[in-house]
Parts: sequence; C-alpha cells; structure tokens
Amino acid sequence: MQGPDPTTPDTASPDTASAGASAEASMATGWYALPGGQMSGPHTWEELYRMVQDGRVLANDHVWHSSLPQWVPAAQIPQLVPQIPPVQPD
Repeated sequence: MQGPDPTTPDTASPDTASAGASAEASMATGWYALPGGQMSGPHTWEELYRMVQDGRVLANDHVWHSSLPQWVPAAQIPQLVPQIPPVQPD
C-alpha cells in the first residue's frame, strides 16, 4: 500500500522556509490514519498518539506520514503504540 492516493488531501512537502527544520519537527504534523478503513487527518503527532491511547486507532490500523514510503500498521511506528513485553515462561 503506497502513500495517500490522489483523492486524499494535499500532502505536499513543506515550503522552503521550513525545509531546514529538524526531522523531529517535521514529524510533528501531517499524520494520517485509517481507523476502521476511514481515512482521517492530517493530525499532529500528539493527536495521533492520543487517538491510539483512546483506542480510536488500533495497533493494526494503518497510518501514514510523508516521511514513510507507504501506509504501515500503527504498531510499526516507534513510540506510537505501547509495546507489551512478551511473557516469559516460568
């Protein structure tokens, strides 16, 4: 699954004035999600994180940002979905 299709909102690169911003700053906005197959966004990182915490976006729901080559499950985005450590057998 590639990034948003042509029917999605404009996800063009930031203008040259903000091109020098750090990677962290550029990741702060422009997130899209497909909870239940319904696209929503753009969202800030904080909004997307809250959506995960509230259960509105699940680990297997796909998310996208212009820094990603394609839509990926939310669980594959570091720091977005809490990782539950595996249970060690006794």
